[in-house]
Amino acid sequence: MSKSLKRVQTYVGRIAKPANFYIRWNLLFTFLIFLFISSAIWVPCIPAVNDFALEIVTIVCIILHLLWAIAVFNALRYTYRLRKFAHHKIDLDKLNTDFVTVKHVVGLCIYKEPQALIMDTIDSIARKCSNFNYASRQAIKILRRDKDYPLGRKDKKVEVLVTTGDCDSIFGERYFDALEEDYWKISPEQRTYTVWQSPLFYCMNLDKSPFFVRVTGLLRAFFMIGYLIPWNINTMSIFSLTLKLLEDGEYTHPSYQMDDIIALIRWSLAVRRRCVIRAIPVATLSGPTSGKNYCDEWYEWARQIRRWTIGAAEVFHYFAIKFFRLPAMVSFSFACKFVFYYGFLLCIASVYTIVAPSVTPAMLEAIKGKEGVKGLVYPNGTVFMIVMLSFLGLQYFWFFCVFLVSYLCQPVFPNKTKDKTGIIRNIFHFIMTWPTITMYCVVELVAFLEVTVRGKAVCSHNASKKDNLVAPVSNVPDRFEV
Repeated sequence: MSKSLKRVQTYVGRIAKPANFYIRWNLLFTFLIFLFISSAIWVPCIPAVNDFALEIVTIVCIILHLLWAIAVFNALRYTYRLRKFAHHKIDLDKLNTDFVTVKHVVGLCIYKEPQALIMDTIDSIARKCSNFNYASRQAIKILRRDKDYPLGRKDKKVEVLVTTGDCDSIFGERYFDALEEDYWKISPEQRTYTVWQSPLFYCMNLDKSPFFVRVTGLLRAFFMIGYLIPWNINTMSIFSLTLKLLEDGEYTHPSYQMDDIIALIRWSLAVRRRCVIRAIPVATLSGPTSGKNYCDEWYEWARQIRRWTIGAAEVFHYFAIKFFRLPAMVSFSFACKFVFYYGFLLCIASVYTIVAPSVTPAMLEAIKGKEGVKGLVYPNGTVFMIVMLSFLGLQYFWFFCVFLVSYLCQPVFPNKTKDKTGIIRNIFHFIMTWPTITMYCVVELVAFLEVTVRGKAVCSHNASKKDNLVAPVSNVPDRFEV
């Protein structure tokens, strides 16, 4: 404890390490992405494999659909937990047999949201910013100096849990009770490498959003409980951990813009093993990107995706540098899951399922003639196209599951929030899900090219607008005037 105190007291800022602004590991990430997409062109050109080029495309599509099936299973499993926990009675006194006092430190950093939005959500705990590292150090430093606060005293049994959130987020009513309950359920050793994540749903004023914003919000919530939490890929926006793990990991990274994505890597390095993400079965709401008009909505939507993509590329670079500091299986497993999620699923899956079914037969016809468009299983290109169209139908079944999960989770949303989108608009948004995720992939591809050409100079954290999340002005006096 004294070592941690000494480290905080002597901290005067971070001395940036020398970095190459262009030759970075995210180039490998970009190479893998474009190598995979272009395989629809170069695979038919290789004599040794062009006889079963159509089967290769089919196998890739089958793998992608199997992964979607896994996501649906995980999402429905977590949906069941959320609904079941709503009727669960929490008895912390029964679990806390050692009579330990649990204290909570909450990050309340703010970006540039409208003041009315900040006022509207201040009661539920609000937003984090790039200065969370500094704010955390200063908060703990102040607490340790407070003689009335038993932090660090050997004669007092105190456990400190740190939670960070976003200003446009509304926590569930029992978030901290659920956090403490799960904290007591696991062993003291498990607590040293556990990070708690609440399922995040982008459902604030979602019924007023354009189709591409709403669909993206539904997909992000689905992917969180389908991949991010069960696969231990990364935390997102709102999460909690012990003070000891936060201090051992030297808080969040002060110079990487996507500190929530990089956090799990940073803390895994601190404990020299894989950190585990445990779901808090309480839904949390967050606001989607928004603008003042339709064009502004398009711009903010694309800008946010660009920022996420560039941030993911930077995190990949950070992880590649730290690869050998973790156990081999931990590093290899994380690399596979990270590349799959941020590279293949979010970036190229939709584009590949469009390009490959049309380009691969065209390349075979150009090389072998019209009779050459066949494989070991496919007698001709027509059968191949029928199979590909069947995969598209299956893809819409997975999209239906995305909408279903959101609907099933609504009864447990904070403040009884509902997505009031009408039936007609719901059908339209459902149809537009595939074009939306395809546009999402295109923006990501452009962002990867941009970070490849411009290097680290393009890496920044410009917050998206949240103007449309502001509630209408009320005639009732503000709570601060009472």
